[in-house]
This record gives sequence, structure tokens and C-alpha cells, in this order.
Amino acid sequence: MGRLNWFTPTGAAPDSAYWNNADNHAPAWRIDGTELGDPAGALYVAYNGGSGAVDFTLPSPGSGKQWYRVTDTSVWAEGANPVAQPGSEALTGGSGTTYSLGVLATLVLIAKQATGLRPPRFACGGRGPCAPAHVRSVVLEAGRKGRRAIDSLLADQVNEPAGANSPEPPRARS
Repeated sequence: MGRLNWFTPTGAAPDSAYWNNADNHAPAWRIDGTELGDPAGALYVAYNGGSGAVDFTLPSPGSGKQWYRVTDTSVWAEGANPVAQPGSEALTGGSGTTYSLGVLATLVLIAKQATGLRPPRFACGGRGPCAPAHVRSVVLEAGRKGRRAIDSLLADQVNEPAGANSPEPPRARS
């Protein structure tokens, strides 16, 4: 696991063609927390700046770990508690899990030691993303704030050196 890895929604490393395509509005990255002394191991952030839901294929959270959702700013998750309290994050799955992220939303996952639990299954009835009632807790304002934060991070990356898996740094979008 590299210190910082960028991903396309398919879980692949983006190339210059991906970064330079103005129709791509869904970057994701994973930060290796062990390099920073973080006990979570890794942090994964996905951002959907497009006009439709995007399915993200999750990368490896590290050996013996699973991804746990800290927050998702999709409309389906509106509510009073936008961020899970430490220790109460929802199990999302491991490497290769597909996560559907809503329009103009940000997803934050942390990697934690696997507990033997299985990710929850939900019956959506074809009505789009779904989640248990206890995770429907993100206010719409959090989505707007998340988008501004991610846009700011991406803009900051324009002058940063390229990561190990990207041939060029991401470009700021106007």
C-alpha cells in the first residue's frame, strides 16, 4: 500500500487520459495511515461530482482489515448526525466491494481490523442507494461542505508532485 494512491471508480489507478478527461468527476484516494502513526491503518475518500450515482470498487484496506463508513454525504443519508462516532462506524466490506455513491457526495471510510461481521445487506427495491435507518444521518449541508472541501483539496493538488500511481497530478476544474 502506497502512502497516497489515487483511484478511478473501477478501482484502477488513473492515467493521464483519465485525469485530462473533463467528463470524469469521480476521483478517489487512499492514504496509508500507518505511515502517519494512525491506528486505523488507512483512510479512503471517494468524491462524486457528477450528475448521477457512481459505483466505486473499493481497494484493499490492508491485510486482515475491512472498510468502515465514517460518513457519506449522499441525499439518502440525510439526518442529524453526519459523522459516525469513533467505534460506531458501519461495516462496508473489503477489497472489491462495490459502493454506490450519490450525486455530489463524499464518502469517507477507515480501515479497521476485521471483526468477523458481514457487511449489511439492504433491500432497495430498485429505488437507488439504500442504508439502514441508523445511518441515514447526513444533512444536505454536509454534502455541500464536503464538495467544497474536496474541490479545495483537488485544487491544492495541482501544484503537488504526482503520486506513485499517477503519471501527472490531478488538474483543477473550473
